[in-house]
Parts: sequence; structure tokens; C-alpha cells
Amino acid sequence: MNYTNHIVIDEEEINDIINNSFFGDHELFSIYHVINDDIESAIKDTFFKVKEIIDKHGGIFLKICKIDEVVGYANVIPSAHVLHSFGIKKSERNADAKNYLMGVIDSVLGNEIYCNLYCKNTRAVEFLKSYGYVDQQVVTLLKK
Repeated sequence: MNYTNHIVIDEEEINDIINNSFFGDHELFSIYHVINDDIESAIKDTFFKVKEIIDKHGGIFLKICKIDEVVGYANVIPSAHVLHSFGIKKSERNADAKNYLMGVIDSVLGNEIYCNLYCKNTRAVEFLKSYGYVDQQVVTLLKK
């Protein structure tokens, strides 16, 4: 397992990494993402939310690499122990990549980790549960 992680600050690179991590994951956009069936808008939405976490909340963006190829990312707020966003390229979703990603998240955030997900993103919920996360069933209401 030749994985590494690096903090990224360049906005263009962050956008490219998110785009790369989402590439080919049609299931994500047809079922799980808050913006369905519009890949371009979903990537833009994710990028702007990641940027806000970095700019306003002290977040960091970590790229996950296998040798020299970017295979995923994690966006976290270390001071608040928050996992904001994460992704692994569809073609790289294997046990080694998943374990490495979660190991990086654990090492940066510690034992107490918070993650807010949209209810419809059951795939991410089940993934995190498989790594010991507990579903708290918190409901947040937003006024449009």
C-alpha cells in the first residue's frame, strides 16, 4: 500500500481533485448527492462548500495519493473534529484506499469525530458506520 496524503491550498487543484474523485460515479449523482442529475452543479456545490470550510472555519483539504496519482480527498476541521467532505475515485474504491483514507481522518481528527450528511446519502452513512461511526439521527430543518 503506497498511499500518501498532502494538504492542498490551491483552489484550482482542490476543484480538480473533487472533480476527479466524482468522475464516473453516476450513482452518486442520480441517488445520493443533494444535487441530482447535474454533475457540473454538484461539483461546484461541493467545491464552494469545501472552500467555505477552509476560509471560514479553519478547515484543511487533504489529497490522498497512491504513488503519484490522486485517488481521493478529505476535507476536515481539525479544531472541531469535523469530517466535512470526503471522496475516493470510483476506480480506486478498494479496501486499501478506504482504510488509508479513514486512517488519515482518524489521525487528523482524533477519536471524537463529527460528520453531517444528507439523509439521502445512505451510501456514505453506511460506509462511515462500517468504520465505527454511530448514526445520531439528528434532524436539521432549513427554511427556503
